[in-house]
Parts: sequence; structure tokens; C-alpha cells
Amino acid sequence: MLRVLMTVDAVGGVWRYGLDLAQTLADRDVQFLLVGFGPQPNDDQRLECAALPNVEVAWPGQALDWTVSEPTDLDRGVEHITVLARQWDADLLHLNAPSQAAGLKCGWPVVAVMHSCVPSWWAAVHDNALPTEWAWHHERNRQGLDRAGIVIVPTVSHGRAVRGTYGGGRQFRVIHNAVRATASENSGLPLILSAGRWWDDGKNGVLLDTVAPASPWPIMLVGALTGPHGQAVHFTHVESCGSLPHAEVQRLIAKAAIFAGPSLYEPFGLAVAEAGAVGSALVLSDIPTFRELWDGAALFAPPTEPAAWTKAFHTLAADEALRRQLGAQAKRRAALLTLKRQADHVWSVYCEARQANRQ
Repeated sequence: MLRVLMTVDAVGGVWRYGLDLAQTLADRDVQFLLVGFGPQPNDDQRLECAALPNVEVAWPGQALDWTVSEPTDLDRGVEHITVLARQWDADLLHLNAPSQAAGLKCGWPVVAVMHSCVPSWWAAVHDNALPTEWAWHHERNRQGLDRAGIVIVPTVSHGRAVRGTYGGGRQFRVIHNAVRATASENSGLPLILSAGRWWDDGKNGVLLDTVAPASPWPIMLVGALTGPHGQAVHFTHVESCGSLPHAEVQRLIAKAAIFAGPSLYEPFGLAVAEAGAVGSALVLSDIPTFRELWDGAALFAPPTEPAAWTKAFHTLAADEALRRQLGAQAKRRAALLTLKRQADHVWSVYCEARQANRQ
């Protein structure tokens, strides 16, 4: 049996990543203590945890790094990790933010996953220097990357961005995120759907709102419009459903003939993978991550050019054969992103980190 303390949050994709990984690694007799950062999980999320016999949950609720103004606000989180790991008798720490490893003084092997970070997000969304008052994010993440025994990134593209942001000759383990297997097939309804945390400027929901009046089909956005610290976005032309349970989001994805991914910044893009898995026709931002994962299986448009998106939507709406072709290609690509493949690679990293820690 292997006992892994894994940090999670209930705000974004890390929740899905952590729960899916824990469920899949149960067959290898891995026990998880999920240590929660940020806002408390909702009732649906709590029920999901309770259904997994190899999962325990502790939720001290310490701040996530992107929600605080001072680095010292994160020190309590590091202390909680240390105390809980000792009390629970952990064998390994799996930290889903490298900042959580900064200043960590313990003998446990540490695996960190760089799902995203403020400095690389800022560079992609604003294309200028990180504000001085946020410079500590760079230093805190750098310290955490140095402390971790192994660092995982979800794509080669994101690894390049992280290396360019933090410098050095760091080597990352690229392990693609996974999508749950589904028996659903795309229903082909004349609807364009997109899903994301829309209060995040990096998701670029404003582009779809701009395009909507000239779109051949209605555009629907699913996901939170307000963030945990008052961030908010308001749309005028799209239909916005707000936050929905994950199962309902998947149901809507399977209905809409076209799925749009307009992001400016996307280390992986789980919603796109879920849309690909049911055979949706994909229209995606022409950014390195999406090109890496979906080139040849989607139409691409620059994320700052609404006219290109309007053209892509009209092209697909008018050509059912092309929609079917792209949907089939996306489905084949998504079929490679299995939970088992992800879990097998993470298991190998766990074994390597433990072995290295013994030397």
C-alpha cells in the first residue's frame, strides 16, 4: 500500500484531476489524503469523495496562491501539509501547485504538478511584464520547483512556457491529463457550446460574446461568472448557464454540434478533451497547447480575431460532412487520453520519486 497526501482545490480542474487519479489508482492499493485549499467543496463534490473508499479528506482551507496578495499568506498552508503528512503517516506528497512546496522541510518525496501559474498566465493574457506587486509569485514557484523531486506538466507546450518563465535547465515529465470514457455520442444540435471559468480573462469568453450576434447558431457558455475573490464577467449576446454539476455539463457538451475553445491561456483544456470524446466538432484558439493536442482534429482561429471565429462557425454550420469528419478525428484523439494511461504514468513517477528519495 502507498499513502499519498495530495493537495486539491474545489475551484477548477485540479478537483477533477485529483478525484479521477485517486479512483484509478485504487487498483494499485494507493490510499489518498486529499488536503483542500481554498473554498470548501460543494455537496456534489463531497458526495463524490465519499464514494471513493481509498480517499480521506482534510480541508484546512488555506489560501490558494493566486488568491492572496502576500507570500507569507501561504506559509500556513505549508505548515498544514507538514503536520497532516506526519499525522496521517504519508509516504509521498503530491502537490498540485509548486508554491505549496516552497519552504517545505520534510523527508518525504515530493511530486509537484504545474497545472498553471500566475506568471505564465499573465504572460499569455497580457503579453507584458508581471506587475511588481505580483513578482513574489515567480520566486515562490521557483522555490517550489527547486524543492520538488519531480515536476509534472500536462503538455509539452506548457512545459516550454514554464521553462521560459522560470529559467534553468529543468526537465519536466509530460503526462497528459485524462478524460473519462463515455458512451455518449454527439447529438448534432445546431448549438455552439463552450465551458470554462469565465471570470478568468484567460478563458476569453468576451470573444464569443462579441461573435454571437453574427453567429449562424446560438452560443451557450457554461461555467462560473464570478470568482472566489469578486472577479466577475457579464455577457450580453451569449446564453450563459452559470455553474452546473459536472454530469450536466457533459450532457450539454454531448448535445451541441460545435464546441468552442477560445482560451488565450490553456495548459491543457479538459473541457475540450471531453467535447472531443463525444465527437463534437472543435473550433479552438490557435495557441501552442491546442495545436499540440488537436492539430488535424479541429478548426483553429486566432483568439483575438472575432472575424476568424465567425467564419469558422459559418463554415461548420453549413457543412455537416465536415462536422462529422472533425468530430470523428477529435474522438480518435481523445480516446488516447485515458484515465489508465494517466494513472500508469503517475504511478511510475511515484515509484521513481520514492526510489530517488531513498538514495
